[in-house]
Amino acid sequence: MPAATSGRNLPYPLGTDRLMDGDDQIRKLAQSVDNMIQSGQVTIPITAVATPVSANVTFPIPFASPPAVLVGIVSGNPGTFTVAVAPSPTATGCVIWGRRETGTSSYPAVWLAIGPVVTVS
Repeated sequence: MPAATSGRNLPYPLGTDRLMDGDDQIRKLAQSVDNMIQSGQVTIPITAVATPVSANVTFPIPFASPPAVLVGIVSGNPGTFTVAVAPSPTATGCVIWGRRETGTSSYPAVWLAIGPVVTVS
């Protein structure tokens, strides 16, 4: 695909592209968008009350550059759990920090990474 949108760099075919290549062009667009947003779940391994611990996340598909990462807890009382992403995610992963104000059982956190669109070949 020789062209891309200016806002999100989404690839698209031009009117001069061969019609018989349309299925491949649509596949490339779909994969480019699919790779832009990734999500998952990680367990925060709490071992002591009010003690920050970290969990490493590796993105299923590396981004072209570091994405924006959002994180939240899966369930429980939001007042007793704290989660945060390390300030410097990389193109291949990030570190999620967690802390529990009461109890010492581990808890799950979900993450959402949104990165740049990269044209799939």
